[in-house]
Amino acid sequence: MTKVAATVVVNILTAAVGTLIVVFIGAKPHVGTILWTLLAIGLTIVVINYQSRLALMLSGKGKWTLPTRVRSEWQFDTSEGSAVIDDIIALRVIGALVLGTGRSTSVRGDVDLPSFEYKIVANIRSEGIIEGRWSSNLASRNFYGTFQLQLVRGAEKGPIATGKWLGVSRRANIRSGSWDWFSEDKAS
Repeated sequence: MTKVAATVVVNILTAAVGTLIVVFIGAKPHVGTILWTLLAIGLTIVVINYQSRLALMLSGKGKWTLPTRVRSEWQFDTSEGSAVIDDIIALRVIGALVLGTGRSTSVRGDVDLPSFEYKIVANIRSEGIIEGRWSSNLASRNFYGTFQLQLVRGAEKGPIATGKWLGVSRRANIRSGSWDWFSEDKAS
């Protein structure tokens, strides 16, 4: 199912829930009607808030596959030095929606960083681009940013995806660097 078709399905579901609300509000109010109306309102709120994610979950990821676990290397440069951070990312792919949790496993270079965890929310575009957002809470500070990676077809050795990350540093400077993903298991 394409993203457009999935969006149409989500819009039809939203219209159906809206129709249920109108029907139940017009009926004689009793406990059952009130409960069904509240349920329909709740479902409408969920559909509206998560419409883009629902569309991504219902749409296919095309011919692209991702493993459920990747090893990642990303470059971090500052005025104090540079580092390459290795981490492991557990991925969950639902349609074209990609959810993940990563944890740094080692740091090589001049910058001293503790191990930290981060979350990603992304989508796989039909041309094999993964685009999304990452966020982390390190030392009670929120760090966040975006990324774009190009999937590599048939990568038996080397990265399965390569690209760039962009984000905010401790001093509120915008940083960027390379980000490569390597397969840790079979594609899903």
